[in-house]
Amino acid sequence: MCRRTKGKRNVDMAEKEQKTRAYQYKNKEIPARVRAYIQEHRMFERGETVITGISGGADSVCLFFILHYLQEELGVKLVAVHVNHGIRGEDADADERFVQNICETAGIPLEIVRCNLELIAKKRKQSMEEAGRNIRREAFEGAAQKYGAAKIALAHHKNDNAETLLMNLVRGTGLNGMTGIKPVRDRYVRPLLCLERREIEEFLEQNGIRYQTDQTNLTEDYTRNKIRNRVIPYMENQINPRAAAHLSEAAEQLRSVQEFLEKQLKVFKENCVSRKGEKLLIRTEPFQSGDKILREMTVLSCMEEVAGQAKDLSAVHVADVSTLFGKQCGRQIMLPYHMRAVRGYEGVTLEKVHAAREKEEEVRQKKEKGRLLREEELPLEVKCRIPGTVFYRTPKGKKTAVTCRIVDLAENPGNMQKSHTNCFDYDIIKHDLCVRTRRPGDYIVIDREGRKQKLKSYLINEKIPASERREILLIADGSHILWVVGHRLSFCGRPDEHTKRILQIQIDGGESHGRDN
Repeated sequence: MCRRTKGKRNVDMAEKEQKTRAYQYKNKEIPARVRAYIQEHRMFERGETVITGISGGADSVCLFFILHYLQEELGVKLVAVHVNHGIRGEDADADERFVQNICETAGIPLEIVRCNLELIAKKRKQSMEEAGRNIRREAFEGAAQKYGAAKIALAHHKNDNAETLLMNLVRGTGLNGMTGIKPVRDRYVRPLLCLERREIEEFLEQNGIRYQTDQTNLTEDYTRNKIRNRVIPYMENQINPRAAAHLSEAAEQLRSVQEFLEKQLKVFKENCVSRKGEKLLIRTEPFQSGDKILREMTVLSCMEEVAGQAKDLSAVHVADVSTLFGKQCGRQIMLPYHMRAVRGYEGVTLEKVHAAREKEEEVRQKKEKGRLLREEELPLEVKCRIPGTVFYRTPKGKKTAVTCRIVDLAENPGNMQKSHTNCFDYDIIKHDLCVRTRRPGDYIVIDREGRKQKLKSYLINEKIPASERREILLIADGSHILWVVGHRLSFCGRPDEHTKRILQIQIDGGESHGRDN
């Protein structure tokens, strides 16, 4: 969808003249401030190749010229990248020619990437803004790989930082969204974050450096443009001329606070969050013992981890997940990126929803309720061999051995009452015993009076998660469950003073399965 061309290099007298003029800026304060900012944040190492994006607009042109001016002092080599999105017709082509001329004159290698943004956005099912951002990132990464570049320099400045802060605030962001744009993030660096937009434009004007104006930045089709063209100008004209700068500085201060809290978060999260396969479980008790800010950060961090990205996750989603801790088990909410939060017995689980798995589970539940249940679709069962051993494979594939034998009373079966071995009155068993998992209609006798309880109700009362109930092994006499392996025995079937023959059942040849009582 995108194609690359390499800009021509033309070193002549015009180039030399331009270079000479570039090193004789009328106002050297701006390059000096940028140099100091680069050094403060350790953006570059000597000998590195740096990719710089250049659209032709004021910001990227300013960055290009300042880095060109400083490259010898910094000991870096520049490579420029320009992306033609193919959406503004001749204007876009004019920007490309303008950038190509600048780079040829300065003797800087240029990579040009042309693409059809509209078509790519449609195929990727993304907004034009999001697709454009991703295409530019792909172009920068591609150039970095080609030239062995260690860093990618972008032209964000204080006004961009202020816009980001305001945009995240009105969308309902958490603290992380208020920290604005980081000067250094992985290989991406932003040397102009120390400058306001007016300073950039003044620098270009003072030094006679031309730039292109993208008319789409003047429209109000995007939220950022509305903030840029209306909100911030109003604040600067009516409230404080340095409103954008102060917002940017506030974002930087909040970033320091965020860095401190992230250290606290790491400890807190390790204490209250556990991973179960692809799921994250936030355990109620340790979670609710923490401060509100740490709880909110934990929820957001967990959502980002499950989703694989942070975009579009806001304070609203954090609040929605947090309220689940006060809800009854089984309550759930849907979140962006096909995520689901479910209240369970231990806490709240965050997981990705897989459509195919969901459909399979839905069908299974319908079958379990008897809506679609046919005899051949019943859960697998294996008849017990008395005496003898049979093998049963659970829905998840766990193989279990079930051994039965008739025991004489003289063997004192009371000594065999272990969690993995239990004894029953063989003579009161009505049907062929079988080992299986649960079915609709299953019940267990809960007291000596013979009162029954649905197996489903028992499992719920025991706070056994729904995802684990299908794996629980049962010893069944028809619908009567004699033994919920690992949990409890039915009162009906236990040996007493009238018992003549004892049936001993052993699971897995001695592996413990929990508390049977």
